[in-house]
Amino acid sequence: MSSNVDLIYASSTNSLVFAIRASDAAIIWQQDAGGAVSSTPALAADTQNQTTKAMLFVPTLSPKAIGSIVALDILSGAKLWESS
Repeated sequence: MSSNVDLIYASSTNSLVFAIRASDAAIIWQQDAGGAVSSTPALAADTQNQTTKAMLFVPTLSPKAIGSIVALDILSGAKLWESS
């Protein structure tokens, strides 16, 4: 799994998720998860199609589905997918 060791991932009590550079506390990106973040985001690898990509998995209380999970790209914060 590739990841940037200088980034810290955090969420707020609303729907925002942040990547913060540890060396100077600069916010690198922020993303709206689409619903209140219900637990601590988890960094893990997706190994589909014989590729390994590190993603941030964010559990949310989305209006679409209680208990959904949003997968974010760890470097850009882009939404990769959302469970329904």
